[in-house]
Amino acid sequence: MANISMLNRLHKNNNATFVELANNALVVAQYQDLSKEKEQLTKLGLIDLSAVARIGFKGSDTPEWLSAQGIALPNNPNQAKRLDDATLVAKLSTNEYYLLMSIYF
Repeated sequence: MANISMLNRLHKNNNATFVELANNALVVAQYQDLSKEKEQLTKLGLIDLSAVARIGFKGSDTPEWLSAQGIALPNNPNQAKRLDDATLVAKLSTNEYYLLMSIYF
């Protein structure tokens, strides 16, 4: 069963077409009127990633533990690093990290 966004109904009501990612997240691929969507992207673009797997870690030993798991960490707070599998690792503070699984399918 796919993970769906809390906004799934809103997307459907706006004629969205969906794609299921490798991690079972069901996300919007595009809306019905692609030309209108491309025009809108010149002004503002948002993506709903609420269905994508994510996890956070916080604590004094967090950097050492994540490194021991083979996760390459960003050097400074408010930076992110993409891993080989396209997972995004964000360093939020000295001992706080957020991992967002790959959105590539």
